[in-house]
Amino acid sequence: MKFSLIIALTVGVAVVGCGEPSVSEKKPEPKSENKTEVAPMLYFKASGNEPGWILNMMSSEQGTFPVELVLDYGADTLRGNLTKIPIMEQSGEGKGSPTVGTNEVKYTGNLVGNDRNEALKLAIVSGICSDDADKQHGTSVTITLSDQVLRGCGDYFE
Repeated sequence: MKFSLIIALTVGVAVVGCGEPSVSEKKPEPKSENKTEVAPMLYFKASGNEPGWILNMMSSEQGTFPVELVLDYGADTLRGNLTKIPIMEQSGEGKGSPTVGTNEVKYTGNLVGNDRNEALKLAIVSGICSDDADKQHGTSVTITLSDQVLRGCGDYFE
C-alpha cells in the first residue's frame, strides 16, 4: 500500500509540473541596453623629486586622458585632462613635418586644484631612465607648468 501511494504521488507531481519548464530550462531575461561604463585604468605613471611629484594618467577612449598631478609631496593636487599633440603640430626643428623614428610623445591640457588653474605640457621620451633610487623606468618625463619644470621617470601600463 505504501508503495502504491508513493508511485501515485510521484506521478501526480510529474503531471502537475509538465506545463512549466524546469529552472534550468528557463531562458535568461534579456539584459537592458544600458551600457555600464568601464572605469578608466592606469595608462601611464611618472614621478620625480625636488620637489616630490607623481603623475597618474588614466586610459581613455575619448581622445583625452584624465590626469592627476600630486605636487610638493602631496601638499597640492591638480586634476584635468590631457590631449596628445599630433606630431605635425609639435614645436621644435622641422615643425610641421613628422620626425622619422621619433621617440617623444607630447600632451597638453589644463589642470585645476586648490584655487589654481594650470596649463600643463607633458613630454614623454622613450628610453631607460633611472630614478633617485636607481630603479630603471621605460621613459624620461618633463612636465612644464607656468612656474616650474618637473623632471622624472615613468612607465606605461598597457
